[in-house]
Amino acid sequence: MHDYSFRTKPSEIGLKPLGENPGDPSVSTAGDKDERTAPEVNVGWSRIKKSPAFWLLVVAFLFMGLVNGAILPNQVTNMTSVTVNGAKIVTGGHDPMWAGTVLSAYMVTVVIAKISLGAIYDRFGLRFGNVLGSVACIIACAALCFPATDLGPIVAAISFGIGTCMGTITPTIAASKQFGMADLGKVTGTITSLEMVGGTVGAIVSGILFDATGSFTSTWIVCLACSVAMLVFLLASEPIAAKLRASVAGE
Repeated sequence: MHDYSFRTKPSEIGLKPLGENPGDPSVSTAGDKDERTAPEVNVGWSRIKKSPAFWLLVVAFLFMGLVNGAILPNQVTNMTSVTVNGAKIVTGGHDPMWAGTVLSAYMVTVVIAKISLGAIYDRFGLRFGNVLGSVACIIACAALCFPATDLGPIVAAISFGIGTCMGTITPTIAASKQFGMADLGKVTGTITSLEMVGGTVGAIVSGILFDATGSFTSTWIVCLACSVAMLVFLLASEPIAAKLRASVAGE
């Protein structure tokens, strides 16, 4: 005879909430009180939508969307060539097989980064993760300006493979850590919707700039500026959100 029992809560089999370090004695079931986990204070949508911290996040991810929208459809043609009205414009000059290999390296990096970035946010905190992802985007944009070299496209592929994951991983993490879990769907939905708008704008702007200049370099310079702005807005949002949480907690 075997005795079977059923568990109704994850904690009954030793599972902890996402982001909680089971080896840290300072962590309780109420949640870690530092910035590495979601704050205990839940701000609520009525306050969040009026806070500059929220709109700084929105604009930051609008820039993230613009960068993604510009790079994703053009990263291969940046390495090879573009045919416009029957005329071939050499951009990077690499053959398609070489470009495909670099693109494969990019996709492998994305898989690894998507798994790792969440753990990095949990382990090192929101600010560290934001800086890492933003700097990766900055490096990628700079490297994309040198498509005729071998090193430029490779560095761009690996760096952007890390940076682009911010677009999917970071909105939920940033919103929960800065404002709490209340109305999380509404907060992240607003952020990602505007991010998609940025992606649309990025794709259109990249085409306009290429038609005007015959090169992607101007696009990458714009993307670099957007990546820097994204980092500034993300960093500026954190202390404002912290003051908002403190204000709500003190009521």
